[in-house]
Amino acid sequence: MGKNNLFFEDQFTEFKPLLLEIGEKYLLEKGSVITNNLDTLYLYYVESGIFKLSVNHIEGDSKTICFHGEGSICPYSLSRPINGKFHIDVDFFMITAITDINTIRIRPKDFYQALKEN
Repeated sequence: MGKNNLFFEDQFTEFKPLLLEIGEKYLLEKGSVITNNLDTLYLYYVESGIFKLSVNHIEGDSKTICFHGEGSICPYSLSRPINGKFHIDVDFFMITAITDINTIRIRPKDFYQALKEN
């Protein structure tokens, strides 16, 4: 039986040494939401643990779209600027830690610069 296409892992494992150079180790506790208008947005490389990406409907319903595990980066949409800004549509998308997650936390502009240079 093949892997579920809704679970992302190991896409960025080979880049972990570079990500450690440009980011910092950071622990996200279970239940943490990394997409809100209150906190600074970061990219998170998952060393261990699982994120859940959900879409929230205007009427309040929520649907899980996918999961991100070890070796993935979330939210990847922050990896490059759109119209000169790093952002994510927090009105519709919610990314939640469903376990404690050991991460490498990276500022989007640092990731983008490393992407261009490497």
